[in-house]
Amino acid sequence: MAIWIGEAGGIRIGRPASERVYTTINPSDVNTGSKRFGFQDLASSLITGDRIWIRRVDDQGTPVAGLLDFVDASGWSDSTQRNDGQWYVNTDAVGGIRLFSTWQAAVQNRVADAITLTVPASSYRVSYELVRDDDDYLAQTVS
Repeated sequence: MAIWIGEAGGIRIGRPASERVYTTINPSDVNTGSKRFGFQDLASSLITGDRIWIRRVDDQGTPVAGLLDFVDASGWSDSTQRNDGQWYVNTDAVGGIRLFSTWQAAVQNRVADAITLTVPASSYRVSYELVRDDDDYLAQTVS
């Protein structure tokens, strides 16, 4: 519910941080040509512009040293693959996800700007959660 007091101001649209969601990434989930992947029907909790933190985890949900090899090394600012990373997402109507380095790029959804993906060597467990610390203005009202 929104409460408006005064004559002018801005509306900030943001999302709270989320609990971790656990899923499996399979080689068949990744389409390298369209730089798109899916999380087996779990992506419905994501909306375009969300910044998510993806981690590679074991069966108990503990982070492990294995790399997120479905994300190309160019997806990290230092071009070094890691076992976790944070990206902005663009989600489509069927749950497909593209990763982007900026919120603006995620909203624009140009394939050329998306993070390059690679087919993972095997299936493995990952977790993802929303990162909450940088809400973006989507609209502003002045009067």
